[in-house]
Amino acid sequence: MTSAPDDSELAALAARVLALETALADVQKQLARTGPPASDFEAAPAQPEDVLRAPPRDLETLVGTYWLSRLGVLALITGIAWFIALHFGEVGPAARVALGYGLGAAIAAAGVWFSRSQRLFGHVVIGGALAEVYFVTYALHFVGSVRVIDNQTLGLVLLAVVVLGIVGIAQRLGSETIAGVALFLGFHTSFAGENHLFTLLSTTLLAAAAVALLVKNRWVLVPFGSVAAVYLAHASGSVHHAHESPTRADTLVALAFGLVYFVLFASAVLVRPRQHTRRVALGFSLANGAAFVLLGTSACLRYDRPLLAPFLAVATVLLLGCAGIAHRQRAPVVLESHLGLALMTFTWATSELAPTW
Repeated sequence: MTSAPDDSELAALAARVLALETALADVQKQLARTGPPASDFEAAPAQPEDVLRAPPRDLETLVGTYWLSRLGVLALITGIAWFIALHFGEVGPAARVALGYGLGAAIAAAGVWFSRSQRLFGHVVIGGALAEVYFVTYALHFVGSVRVIDNQTLGLVLLAVVVLGIVGIAQRLGSETIAGVALFLGFHTSFAGENHLFTLLSTTLLAAAAVALLVKNRWVLVPFGSVAAVYLAHASGSVHHAHESPTRADTLVALAFGLVYFVLFASAVLVRPRQHTRRVALGFSLANGAAFVLLGTSACLRYDRPLLAPFLAVATVLLLGCAGIAHRQRAPVVLESHLGLALMTFTWATSELAPTW
């Protein structure tokens, strides 16, 4: 049986109740002066239907505003590049270079003017102008009919400066369109060159630019387009030079550049894996890894079959290494994509080695 509270305990309880009543009264007075606080979960004000939902774009609008402008600029820049490289037989290399840079400046000025009223189309034109400048700089050493620089290192340095300029302009204007058009046309026009090795080096510069833009801005179209362009350009260059009966050293060079492309693109996702959506991380990792393995395998089968098993072994190790980095970065989608590709590549390698056991 509990004892009844004494007078001191009752007095303490009464004092506490009085203090609480006083504090509650102060809060009520404060609310009366300022009004109730806004709730963190207060519903957003209703918006018109046309603001909440963008109007659908029909096929004609999509083709007219997106694809036709890009195809037109592609045709224009390709025509100018080949015209400068293959025609003007009576015009010297220096005059061709001046003409090329002059046309690039004129196209860029037109793009700036267009962008004042039609921003998207203007940026497409500016991207084409940057691609024109890239091609002329590439041709300074690597296209015989336009060559004015004999030093290969200087030619590559100038090309790197132009690529940095493309990245800087696209970054300053915040335009994925400029970056995408300029880099894609850069991949396209580089194959007017006569030196397969330096075509691969120039492609590496463009791939590095695409990776930098992905890491910096999380742009998706430029890196995905660059993966396709790089590996297709690599395959196209291999086919173009197949008639030269490449030696084992040539095949090893091609495989080495494929490895460089793979590492560059893989780093774009592995550096900051959590800044990308699951779909982007998965698609980019699978596209990069599959293209690397398939093109390397194709090169070995076509030119040097004994290199196939070592290549597949190296590819397996690289894929497992990427999976390990993804595990440390806590990126399960990237981990699973590289691990799956590694298992398939390892199976392929063991089937290739089985007849020798």
